[in-house]
Amino acid sequence: MKITEIIVETAAWQKKSGKNKNGGLNKKGVASYRKEHPGSKLQTAVTTKPSKLKKGSKSSKRRKSFCARMKGMKKHNTSAKTKNDPNSRINKSLRKWNCESVEELQDMLMIAESKIFEIMYESHENDFVKSFLPFAKEHLGINTLPVIKVVDRVPGADGTTFGCFSPDDGCIYLVTKGRHPKDALRTLAHELVHYKQACEDQLDDTSGETGSEEENEANAEAGIIMRNFSQANPE
Repeated sequence: MKITEIIVETAAWQKKSGKNKNGGLNKKGVASYRKEHPGSKLQTAVTTKPSKLKKGSKSSKRRKSFCARMKGMKKHNTSAKTKNDPNSRINKSLRKWNCESVEELQDMLMIAESKIFEIMYESHENDFVKSFLPFAKEHLGINTLPVIKVVDRVPGADGTTFGCFSPDDGCIYLVTKGRHPKDALRTLAHELVHYKQACEDQLDDTSGETGSEEENEANAEAGIIMRNFSQANPE
């Protein structure tokens, strides 16, 4: 008996050759998908900036529909690691379709690069850490976030200091080892207030002294941030 081998080639839309490196499918991928799915209306991405799209146009409606679907998928069906990876397929697609604002992308990149997210999230099953930085940023009304360096010991400080904002390099140094996550987040909130003060040119050589106006403000604001954050994330 002669045995005939049937080899089914994988369609282009499922292979690298049919995918756009910046997210989504390229023309070849779209064509192969529509061939396999008769009646499909799949098209290539709308990459025109929203400000240049005519309101109510077909392209504008396609973009709005895509962004709504993909943001819902990202929120409910995507892992924390994928959500916060700027180079994941879903985030590349959102960028390609101009679904994410510049501010959201900056936050995503900063959180992805920040070791506090990497270390604390991997060390604790609770996923509240991933939302803390954007939460604190919104509360403080700042447009950017500083680089956060997780260290075993704050440079130039004694062993009782768990965090500091350095005006010299614009970084926050944070000790997390052996600390409860919420305690470390309170310290982070405190130092973020100092970062905001630096952005507004409020810091001087006496700002770090106990009882100073800037130090009292940082203590007070950190308490408010943590209280509001805990209320918003009771779990």
